[in-house]
Amino acid sequence: MAAAYPDTCIIAAGRSPGWKGEPHPANLRYLALDVTDEHQVQALAAGEGQHVDYVLNFAGEPARGLFANKSKAEFCGRTRSKINGSYLLGKYFPHVREIIHFASVAGLIGAMGQTEYCAANAYQSGLAVDGGNIRTLNLTGWEDVGMSAGKADYYFEKLHSRDGVKLIDQFVHSGVRQASMLKLKTAAEDYSSLFGRTEQVSVSRSPQPQAAPSVAASTAVQGVTEAWKRTLGDDCYDPQLSFFEQGGDSITIVQLCDELNRSFPGSFDVTTLFSIPTINGQAELMEQAIQVPVQQVMSEAAPDAADLLDFLRFQKA
Repeated sequence: MAAAYPDTCIIAAGRSPGWKGEPHPANLRYLALDVTDEHQVQALAAGEGQHVDYVLNFAGEPARGLFANKSKAEFCGRTRSKINGSYLLGKYFPHVREIIHFASVAGLIGAMGQTEYCAANAYQSGLAVDGGNIRTLNLTGWEDVGMSAGKADYYFEKLHSRDGVKLIDQFVHSGVRQASMLKLKTAAEDYSSLFGRTEQVSVSRSPQPQAAPSVAASTAVQGVTEAWKRTLGDDCYDPQLSFFEQGGDSITIVQLCDELNRSFPGSFDVTTLFSIPTINGQAELMEQAIQVPVQQVMSEAAPDAADLLDFLRFQKA
């Protein structure tokens, strides 16, 4: 960006104590700054604020798994760079021409295992709706920089910095308050169908002693294992260990859902895989589906909605 605007003085700020990467252009200066620390943001505004015309905010960090397994402190900690940081920038730089937050499309479409990240990005989109000098651009992941660099994206075309800077420039000069720039690898209906609700069978967690595994059980275990291999790679997987303990994450579990539904059409959704993350559990689910002619809705693993809403309804002290 500094190279694209050689006549503009750019201050780059981040948590790292020093600049990382290739030598930066002469018109760029780096400052160590934690955007969630009010004293640091206030000091920056007091020292440099009068010379700042635009604030471009790229701060953010991903979530780590299901929010229902976290404490309030853990949940809020993952949102601070986007929520608290965005608030502080608005508080101490009200005089600048524009504050532009670069958020993620996750705030609009959601992403499994990324609840707090999605909420924080949605907050930034909401700031643009309020008006004033704030605008927000929602982007997909970056190919060569940022938290998603080097990681595959199953559904979205990733941006390279050389193209991303052009999109940013286009948005900055557009005057549009809030926009999203993304390109799906598959049709939108194919993407959303992965999160559709399907009927599920009840799963018994009690061990059933048998002389030998049934044909249905053997077929289910083999089918589930093959789906894991197509998702995570051709390796040996412990049928009693969680998908997440063997290399899976919130992105690859969506791929696993797709692979399982190729072998067992209409039998899995992503929510089920989060609650039944082992090969044995998923195979047992399929064995029950094969043996029971009438499917029943599984309720034992479903969280209580009131509890979840109460968790999300954080009150200020």
